[in-house]
Amino acid sequence: LYAVPLMAWFKRVRKPIAEVVPDGEARLFTWPERDLRKKIIIVPVTIDLQDVTVNERPAVLGAYVVKVQFDPDQVTYRGVSGGLDPYFANDPFATAEAKANKDGVVKISAVQTNMVMPIGMVNVARLSFSEKIAGGSQSIKVTIESIASALEKDADGQFLRNLEIKTGKEIQ
Repeated sequence: LYAVPLMAWFKRVRKPIAEVVPDGEARLFTWPERDLRKKIIIVPVTIDLQDVTVNERPAVLGAYVVKVQFDPDQVTYRGVSGGLDPYFANDPFATAEAKANKDGVVKISAVQTNMVMPIGMVNVARLSFSEKIAGGSQSIKVTIESIASALEKDADGQFLRNLEIKTGKEIQ
């Protein structure tokens, strides 16, 4: 019921951002939206693990560090909230707003400990910006710095040691 009126307040800022990478690597998807009512740019961050396996099972997203660069003369970072995925619904750790807006960089990170979920497409966060100039959202660049699988066991019941998941290139 509530989703229908909210959709009227958003319009797409630009084409979807997606990095195509070889099988077995995670991909990052982000599709900025504009909240017309509040004049805010919403940047959702979704990590795609659909083609990633760990120990011959779908990779479970356990943790991430994402870097978001922007031109502070064009946009103002306003904050970050948790993603739509229930395992990353809590607000992530983030660079303080004042520091982020001074440096033009915000890093966000979160961790979860479930060993079987989430898998596939995982929306981990939603960042908010306000534009100082028209088209300022084009200066926002999102990069995965690192992601790791949740703690998992091998066929012998031993915990896996290397939980790092390979990622693709930087995207804009």
